[in-house]
Amino acid sequence: MDQIDPLFDALRNNDLNGVTTWMESEAWQTLLQLLQIELPGLSSSMKQLTPTITNEQSSNWTCSECTFLNDNFNQTCDMCLLDRNASS
Repeated sequence: MDQIDPLFDALRNNDLNGVTTWMESEAWQTLLQLLQIELPGLSSSMKQLTPTITNEQSSNWTCSECTFLNDNFNQTCDMCLLDRNASS
């Protein structure tokens, strides 16, 4: 819950910059991935909710097993623990 608290604070305060900042976070990317898994029909709508990718965000890697988007510095997937260099 700690990761979503800044979003709630920004919404309560009508702070668009706070919401935008939260949407650039790893927590938002994880939420989008979970929604895609559970509600695949929403994938086209969700593209509108994703902010433009910055150079910092593009330094992530996608797990070949579960497709989770991991931070570039991780050598194993945060979701399934598969090694970054493993092939599925």
